[in-house]
Amino acid sequence: MQNSSDLYGGITLKKDDNDKKKIWSGKHHATAGNYVELLQTDLKNIGVYLNNVDGDFGRKTHDAVKRFQWNAKNITNRIKNKMITQATRTFTDKVDGVVGKNAKK
Repeated sequence: MQNSSDLYGGITLKKDDNDKKKIWSGKHHATAGNYVELLQTDLKNIGVYLNNVDGDFGRKTHDAVKRFQWNAKNITNRIKNKMITQATRTFTDKVDGVVGKNAKK
């Protein structure tokens, strides 16, 4: 598994981050990136984000991250090869809507 430093450029993503404004971790950056769009696409692919991928980490993205975190922390049943299996919990941090170093793909 990759951790978020591999997935999203080593940046902690949180509410109000925005790809178009080049704001990540609450700070302006000189270089462009599409980290929030990548996160939204990942969340959409697993079914917890049902909105347009727009690069804006707003309330809907924040809620989707929290849904994902809650599920990863509390549900041990996983589907693997079309069968339900027991899995080790992959997320042990708090459910806060922040995609940081403990997030895994």
